[in-house]
Amino acid sequence: MLTQALLLASSLATDQQAQPMPPAPPRAVERDASIAVSFGGGWLALNDNIGRDGQGAWLLRLRLAAGVAVNWMVFVGIEAGGTNREGVTFVQTTPMAGVQRFFGGRFYMYGGLGPSWVTESDPEDEESPFSVGPGFGSTVGLGFEGFRFPHGAVGLEASATMGLFAHERWDTGGVSLTFTGF
Repeated sequence: MLTQALLLASSLATDQQAQPMPPAPPRAVERDASIAVSFGGGWLALNDNIGRDGQGAWLLRLRLAAGVAVNWMVFVGIEAGGTNREGVTFVQTTPMAGVQRFFGGRFYMYGGLGPSWVTESDPEDEESPFSVGPGFGSTVGLGFEGFRFPHGAVGLEASATMGLFAHERWDTGGVSLTFTGF
């Protein structure tokens, strides 16, 4: 019985050695580098101890990314969202660094952190422009590349950015048309 067990174990070990190793995981990244520019609309809102005050806003975003693993990129970027209310312009600007992950072929999500500022420009106020910040900014987004080309893509992106300041919070968000080159 012991001899049969040893022969069986020996034959299993021999069979396993004869089989080829599985292929190594892919080492290439989906994209070595990319640049993305987004334009869109959404909201800009102030949240403080009085309550929430929000308006429709324009959105602008720029990201430069480098591939670090299959479907993973790291990026640096800047985004801004602004609105005009009764002749006064408010703009939240957030430079950031973060990560982006592709899934399902055309979908991606990203998140980033960085400082944030809000600037108020009033042509009738001699103390203008007035700025709040820097504060702590964070951003998240989901995107879909609807049209792909050999070295680019066009898609839609939904995003939200939050800027935390000493006595208030400013939020921007919305949907943007995104142009990506790679």
